[in-house]
Amino acid sequence: MANVAAVLKVKVAPSSGKGIRETRKYTTYCSACGKAFSPTQKECPLCGNLLKRKYKATG
Repeated sequence: MANVAAVLKVKVAPSSGKGIRETRKYTTYCSACGKAFSPTQKECPLCGNLLKRKYKATG
């Protein structure tokens, strides 16, 4: 719930005292040809390789 609130820029008091350190945006890509695809795809339509996920910290 706190992750959704952070994305919507709503202030929330953390119950554990730790809070959220960073938010992440995930991308799905092919490690063979380097193209990026939608997160719903599991296999590269160009070369047939299994897709991998990586993230970028957004805040």
